[in-house]
Amino acid sequence: MLFADHNVQRAYYHPLGYTIYVYLGDYGSHRGGTPEHTPDVCYPSQGWEIVESSKRRVGGNDGLALCEYVVEKDGTRRLVHFWYRTSIASGITSILDLRINHFWGRLTNVGSDGALIRLSTSLPDGEYEAARERLFALDLKVEAELRRLWPVAPTAESAANEATGRSGQHR
Repeated sequence: MLFADHNVQRAYYHPLGYTIYVYLGDYGSHRGGTPEHTPDVCYPSQGWEIVESSKRRVGGNDGLALCEYVVEKDGTRRLVHFWYRTSIASGITSILDLRINHFWGRLTNVGSDGALIRLSTSLPDGEYEAARERLFALDLKVEAELRRLWPVAPTAESAANEATGRSGQHR
C-alpha cells in the first residue's frame, strides 16, 4: 500500500513503558520521490481522526522543521511527527514543497529522490509535553543519522563530468 522502494518500520520499547514507532519510506528518483500514502491520508483511511495539526521546529531556529499531529482512534491518542527529505533538503513539511524540491533536483541534475520519515508514540492524558520531548529527542537522532548516511547530491558540474566521462581530476 505504501509503494516505497525501500522502507523501515520499527518499534522501540523503553524500559519506562512507552513505545516509539518509526517509519522511513524511501521513494527513489524513478518514482519521482513522492510517497503515495501520506500521513494526512493514511491516518483517516485507517480510522484515525486528526485531532490537532501543527508545524514545529526542533533544535532551535535553524533546526529540523516537521509536522505534528495528534491522532485519535477508539479512545487511544498518539502524537505523530513527520517530515520529508530529498538529496537537496530535509525538514520539508508539505507535498508542495517536496514537489518543488523534486522539480529543482531535476533541473539541476541532482535527482528527485525522496523519503517520508514518521515517528509516533502513545499520548496518555496529561503527558503531552513528555511525549513531545521523547519524539523530539528521537527526531534529532534519526535526522542526524539520515544526514550521515544520505547520498550526497552531486553538483551540476560533477553530474556533467560523469555524463561525459571526465572525473574532474587532473592526472
